[in-house]
Amino acid sequence: MLARAFNVARLGGLAARTMASATCSDGDDFMDHFYQRGAKLRIAFVRHGESMNNVHEAAGAYKTNRSADPDLSPRGYAQSRLLGAFLGNTTKAAFLGLEKIDELWVSPHKRTLLTIAPTAAALGLAPLVQTDLFEAGGIYDANEAYDSFVAKGGMTRDEMLAAHPTYVLPDDVTDAGWYLGPGRESDEA
Repeated sequence: MLARAFNVARLGGLAARTMASATCSDGDDFMDHFYQRGAKLRIAFVRHGESMNNVHEAAGAYKTNRSADPDLSPRGYAQSRLLGAFLGNTTKAAFLGLEKIDELWVSPHKRTLLTIAPTAAALGLAPLVQTDLFEAGGIYDANEAYDSFVAKGGMTRDEMLAAHPTYVLPDDVTDAGWYLGPGRESDEA
């Protein structure tokens, strides 16, 4: 379930800019207060559990049965529970070098929100939804010929909050959803 690479440079730059711009309440630089010799920043990327679109693709019915923002398959739900049990166990998580998990960042796709839920519950953390972290391709519906595409907004703010009341949503998750792209994006981006 480890993720394929997505724009890691963009993520790294975002994290670095965020930390570099942070200051403490007394005005001192964030790093002066919180840097510890020997401390290591560890970032773990986890791919979502199996989605229903993955099932449709394996069955050769992706183009006719796909969903713009699919649910997890039964196996995907089982994978998400296993992930939560693994990362929620400090001994097992330490095996991967994750001695202490402080934050969970999650893409706003339905399948990723569902995948991280058991981990968030096991760790007692509120996942931070990041609308600029998502799989290339976008959220779209297609016609039967799969040659015409219509962008979809993804889950709306109300839908996300109803399904995941403890998640922290950014302001750009709105009543129209979160995805503002053109629809089916090129893999070249």
